[in-house]
Amino acid sequence: MKKFRGTVLVLALLASALVAFPTWAKVDQAAVGKGTSELGLAFSWMQQHYTVETGHATGGFTTSTYSSNLAYGYFLTKALELGVNWIYSADWTKWTGDFSGLGTSWILRQLLEGRVTYNFNLKGAPALLPYIAAKGGWFSYHETTQTGGGSGGAYGGAVGLRYFVSRQGALNLEFDYDAISPSNLKYDWGHIHLKNASNMGVFVGTSIFFGGKK
Repeated sequence: MKKFRGTVLVLALLASALVAFPTWAKVDQAAVGKGTSELGLAFSWMQQHYTVETGHATGGFTTSTYSSNLAYGYFLTKALELGVNWIYSADWTKWTGDFSGLGTSWILRQLLEGRVTYNFNLKGAPALLPYIAAKGGWFSYHETTQTGGGSGGAYGGAVGLRYFVSRQGALNLEFDYDAISPSNLKYDWGHIHLKNASNMGVFVGTSIFFGGKK
């Protein structure tokens, strides 16, 4: 948890520096307009803990999560963007409590979502493009060591910042949150229920922009 907080602090300081010194950028977001497409790729590392119960057993598992996020967006206007993102994660999982006998394992997760993004065009800092997003879609996971997995709905939101380094390229910083409602979450030794099924993390990546009216 301390490592996660440290990562968030470093990224927050970086974002603050970019806001404080927008003159660093020699370009602006002029490449973004109606009809523009965005293609993005981002990565994240985080640690999380889930509480699990099944029958009279309670416990959970702690994960070290490595995620990649491939995204596509289309600008209906200079501010409003519709898109889709695919998050693929690998979790190194350590079981705790009554489930500690299961040891460690890898969990592979996929999250496919549609999203609506609103971008804020800042006149005083044209190289920066902050945004907020709402999203929802489908979630699944498969555990490689234990025989089990599940799927269900997912919904959440994101806040982020793009920093343009060229007319068609930007560096991205995004805080992402998803609540999941897994169904049929079962193993060969029984069913489990996730009491706090949610994912959150900070993604760092890049985007390219092409097409549309400037």
